[in-house]
Amino acid sequence: MKSINPAHGAAVFWLLAVGYLLSLTIEPYSLQFVFKALPVLFLLLFYRWQNTGKLHLSIVGALVFSALGDVLLALNFEHSFVFGLGAFLIAQICYQSLFWRLFNWSWSKVIVAVSIIVGAAFVYWLLMPNLAELRWPVLIYIMVLTAMALSACFAGKQIGLVGYGALSFLVSDSLIAWDKFIAPIEQQALIIMTTYYIAQYLLVQGAIKLTITKPS
Repeated sequence: MKSINPAHGAAVFWLLAVGYLLSLTIEPYSLQFVFKALPVLFLLLFYRWQNTGKLHLSIVGALVFSALGDVLLALNFEHSFVFGLGAFLIAQICYQSLFWRLFNWSWSKVIVAVSIIVGAAFVYWLLMPNLAELRWPVLIYIMVLTAMALSACFAGKQIGLVGYGALSFLVSDSLIAWDKFIAPIEQQALIIMTTYYIAQYLLVQGAIKLTITKPS
């Protein structure tokens, strides 16, 4: 499949993302969950177009399960949060299955890694009194998300796009947890989805830069 201009792909992604973010200012509408997942599904095509060599199923899986998580969290049914959490947990495992294979040790990354671990532990400590029966599912998810962030930060010679994308994912999910279990956040959907779309875009762009192979 012929590749497209990265700038054009980025423009389409952000048009879809901003379109959904603007739609949050109106009342809930039919098929809103589809438009929520559309930017991430487009990233799947973008990844295919830009990667002219071997596709990494880990990235494909991460984006598919992320889109599924978007849909599940948007739908209002019993245990939708748990199912959505499970979908994103699989997405985090898919991401780190690639990033750990690109591991590159650097002492300069250690401070960032320690900060991520301490920050994740602190967030869970704040959440724990309010989690009730979700204590273990949330703990497992935080541990997997933290492992993904660490793998992203150590992927490549320096902290690149995937590292910043993982940090943005941490921010987005921390905001979700704070809004759900501690206190409502004003304009929470807008802030959470903005940081989430930034995270997914940087992770995919970073993965492309780290893994793309030139056609022979």
